[in-house]
Amino acid sequence: MTARFSAPRSGLLLALCLLLVTCVYVRALGGPFLWDDRPMIVDSPAVRELNIVQAFRQPFWLGESGRSGSMAYYRPLTTISCAFDYWLYGSNSSGFHLSSLLLHLLAVSLLFGLLRRRGAGGLLAALLACCWALLPRLTEAAAWISGRGDLLVTVASLAVLAIYRPGSARRFSGALLFALLALFAKESGIAVLVALLLLELRQAAPRESLSRRYRVALLGLPLGLYAGLRYAAGSSIAGESVRLGALERLLASLEALGRYAFMLVNPLQPRSVLGQLGRVDWWFVGLGAVVLAALLVALAHYRRLAPETLALVTIALVSIGIVLHVTPVRLTVVAADRYLYLPSAALLLALVPALARVPHRQLIGVLAVCTVACGARTFERVGDYLDEAQFWTTAVRTTPQDDTPYVGLGSVAYGGGFFSQALALNLRGISLGGQHAGQALENAALAAAACGDRVLAARLGDELVRRFPRQPAFELRRAVIALNAHDFANAERHVHAALVLAPDFAPAQVFSRLVLRARTAAADPDLPPAAAQSMDIEVIRYPEIVARLDKLLELPQSQDPTLLVGLEFMINSGPPQQARQLVTSYAKRGDRSTNERLAAALATRLEAAAAIQTQLKRLDETK
Repeated sequence: MTARFSAPRSGLLLALCLLLVTCVYVRALGGPFLWDDRPMIVDSPAVRELNIVQAFRQPFWLGESGRSGSMAYYRPLTTISCAFDYWLYGSNSSGFHLSSLLLHLLAVSLLFGLLRRRGAGGLLAALLACCWALLPRLTEAAAWISGRGDLLVTVASLAVLAIYRPGSARRFSGALLFALLALFAKESGIAVLVALLLLELRQAAPRESLSRRYRVALLGLPLGLYAGLRYAAGSSIAGESVRLGALERLLASLEALGRYAFMLVNPLQPRSVLGQLGRVDWWFVGLGAVVLAALLVALAHYRRLAPETLALVTIALVSIGIVLHVTPVRLTVVAADRYLYLPSAALLLALVPALARVPHRQLIGVLAVCTVACGARTFERVGDYLDEAQFWTTAVRTTPQDDTPYVGLGSVAYGGGFFSQALALNLRGISLGGQHAGQALENAALAAAACGDRVLAARLGDELVRRFPRQPAFELRRAVIALNAHDFANAERHVHAALVLAPDFAPAQVFSRLVLRARTAAADPDLPPAAAQSMDIEVIRYPEIVARLDKLLELPQSQDPTLLVGLEFMINSGPPQQARQLVTSYAKRGDRSTNERLAAALATRLEAAAAIQTQLKRLDETK
């Protein structure tokens, strides 16, 4: 299915389409690492080290020792793609976003060529490609770095369709290669292999080609290689975060199907979180049952479809079927916008013959309006990915009954030094009883300790290890909370428990030594202020740090080195307004160069804090 352009017009139309898509998405280059981007990229040794062989020898998403990961995914191509970006750009998120944008544009180009080959004229193909590329529901795949797998599997799948020709051994081999790449990009790549199988079974092969039986057998090669490597890497499909019984799984599957059907007809309202496992939305369950019945009726007449159309419908159904909770794949949401990236492209291609029968002028007019509407909404949606606080605030407003956005926004608030707001947001997340209860408890305990409410912090920490036993990271977090209150006995007990569960848990090993040093320091009545300040910073005792800084500001100039350490810590991670007050007080006694340096650092922190505070106020105003 190679693209043929009636040059120069088709090439010009494609160029204009790509330019429009670029204009809408270009500001995504300013977006930070967001949500899953951190464990997937920033904290991933597999990405930081460009080791292609190792990428094929381990599952896609592994947690560090002591932290739960997932053995359910095997996506070496996605890992290599991110690792190559890290090699090129380091920790500059703009480079990763640039690669995602280029992949999105490549998918648009392939789609345009396939639309032309399916019978769409140049203008119609360009408008259809633009509408698809600018669908707000697909923003998640293109503007969020963690959508990389969806981009790669779609590009590889469209390349398979572009290369494949019945009867050509060379093109058949190329299609098999790209089908293997689709599998290595994401599990939904199996859809294009199923489509190739149907194409081979539905079409008689010419005499000069390989026999059809031999070609069908060859289709097992990429699947067999993928399965063997996946098994050797220790990856499996099991391991969902929320265990579902048979009835719960059926309801979740129907709800997901209903949501995806609704998302296709309602593309202008993208969502970061769609549904919550274990909490049934009966409206979407009913819609899913209707859609399932309609699909069964339609599939009974599949023989009426042309082979290529059947193959495209198969890609759409199989790729979306993988994420319908029919099997225990580790999915934390009922549905997700980015999962529509490949299915929507395949459905669009399948519909081209029918669309070509619509009066041309009317269809062109409708598509032009859709392109403008989708482009405007997608441009707005891309803005959510430019600021993490805005992203999570939007998520809270659109899905107020899900705990995920509260926990996410709480983490942002904590990082900005708004500890009381972080505590409130995480407590709200806990009250919703969702799947992130462990993270919400962990974060709430930290925020309570930062606020100085160590009784509440201890209670939340105890609840954390009670509800989630045998979790090394949670045992370590409870030890951190205990040490913050100088409860050395509990700190030692919980860090020991973490090391029993995970002897190679490096953070617990380091923390164990910190407990010993903190106990020794606390017992020394003659401990110098500098040492006491350093220890409180390591243990993150904000109330004590602020109290000591207030006292140091009244002491002679000779205490400035100790004072500066504390001030810099408060500027970097403390409550921004407290940091401002301390720096203002210090400015009366510090030298000019030091004052300028602290003022510059404070200005940067206050600017970031102001953006977070704006979003927190915006959320309060909508309640």
